[in-house]
Amino acid sequence: MLDLLNIVLTPSKVFNGLATLALHIGGRYVSAEVPKNMENVFNQPLFRRIFVFFVAYIAFRDLKYAVLSTLIFILVFNYLLNEESIIYYEKIFGIYQGKKTEKITPEMYQQAKSVMDLYNQQNAV
Repeated sequence: MLDLLNIVLTPSKVFNGLATLALHIGGRYVSAEVPKNMENVFNQPLFRRIFVFFVAYIAFRDLKYAVLSTLIFILVFNYLLNEESIIYYEKIFGIYQGKKTEKITPEMYQQAKSVMDLYNQQNAV
């Protein structure tokens, strides 16, 4: 009986898609079943990366793609998007979002102050 179900459901893209969605949606409820003392184990970087690999393997059903996507995930989230990393994307590309890299001059201050004064005059009640 299980062999027949396996033959029918394994190649089904609909079943695989529904199983992947159920895994992602129900994942937080499964973690509620894990004892509190095991949370420290699951919070270790090695275990988190293993879980990323498992999710990628379930999604791709291919070992090569799962390993490659896990490596890309680690590179992007642990290095390129990690502010403490030496290869943080803002450091490499010089993209400083919300950060001023140059010193504010008195002229820049006066220009900003005049814009604020104009705004206050236009919106005075």
